[in-house]
Amino acid sequence: MHRVLLGLLLGLSIMGAGTVKAELVAASSGATLNIVDVSASGLNVISSASIPSDGLPEGFQIFEIKRHPTNGLIYTSAYNPCRDGEEWCWGSARIDKFRLSGSALSHVGPAYVMDDAAFQADGISCAEGDEVFTDYPGQEGFCAPTNFTFSDDGTRLYIDDDELDGVQIFAVDSTTGNLSFLSEGADTNQHGLAYLNGRLYNGSTTISVVGDTPMEIVSGNTGNATEILPDGTLMTAISNQTIEAYSLADPDAPALIDSLATGNRSALDTARSDDASFFVVSGRELLTSVSWDGSTLTQLQQISTPPDPGATEERANRQVELIDNGSTGLVVAAFFEPEDDIDYGTRPTGIELWSVDTATGSFTEVDEILFGDGWTRAVLALGEAGPAPVMRSVPVNATWTLVLMIGLMLAVAGMRMRS
Repeated sequence: MHRVLLGLLLGLSIMGAGTVKAELVAASSGATLNIVDVSASGLNVISSASIPSDGLPEGFQIFEIKRHPTNGLIYTSAYNPCRDGEEWCWGSARIDKFRLSGSALSHVGPAYVMDDAAFQADGISCAEGDEVFTDYPGQEGFCAPTNFTFSDDGTRLYIDDDELDGVQIFAVDSTTGNLSFLSEGADTNQHGLAYLNGRLYNGSTTISVVGDTPMEIVSGNTGNATEILPDGTLMTAISNQTIEAYSLADPDAPALIDSLATGNRSALDTARSDDASFFVVSGRELLTSVSWDGSTLTQLQQISTPPDPGATEERANRQVELIDNGSTGLVVAAFFEPEDDIDYGTRPTGIELWSVDTATGSFTEVDEILFGDGWTRAVLALGEAGPAPVMRSVPVNATWTLVLMIGLMLAVAGMRMRS
């Protein structure tokens, strides 16, 4: 009998060992948003949804992904970028809403479309003009919402617009999630935005948004990947070549704590461990690991990302996310091959998975997914997908049958030994 019980326990332990936790990451590809299951063994696209392409110009693509802090919707900013080396050709911009139910993604609809009708109704300056005015077939306006962030309570959305080189403020409807344009102003250069207590930080430049009126308070170093850390420190990537930490003891005037130069065009985006002691910095052809002890930034490792088979140049990394698994992190980096202003859809683009040792900063390449429907610029970690049984194809009844068989075999063996 003891052996029967042992068999039952053994079977139960086998069942318990067959569960794994999955992390979900949202990754853009052109006008499509993909939900990707990320684990130490690789990447797996499990759901996708797209912004309807009717009327959108060639090359229209998502630039940023953020999750609303209270309603759970996923928002994207997207527009038509320049190609063939042209300047100031952006347009057909819009903010869209997606809903993630379990692991199933759906496109809800536009939250705000930056077209000539919006200019006529709301006065949003960059949206003026139809395709005749802009000289780009199918395009309206010149807006380029490259980055955005929400207020902590989710009632406001703040955009850094590349055409305006400034901030646009929108109210968020608490029922529908749709946006209403309120105002625009101030000056931005790089695209980082972080919100704290009525202020936006674009790098170390401080912009007041009190009363829904953007107004520069302090002109500092403009930066990408600007974030407020859990301890209140401001961390930002400056001019695509340094990562800098600032004290916000005076929230109107960030004070530099430390600066680390990582190289030219090496600091476009950052991702961090949960405790903010370890960072990964992505840039053109480079990934850099950095430690932070609260006072000093230290470079650990820097690698050049290799070209894809058949590609002629190394990957140009864009946004990056870090899944913190303790001593080993999983890095998901969006990339495309350089010369990104030409040849829509003909160059390698997608996401790359790296394992990184958070003590030494060393990177190990794990997996890659190439997308064929447009450039991949943005990624966003969405958290755990929950435990999923590995033995999905084994019915419950079959599993219990297996357990009982093991118990009976052990019992019979015991009886034979006693005889």
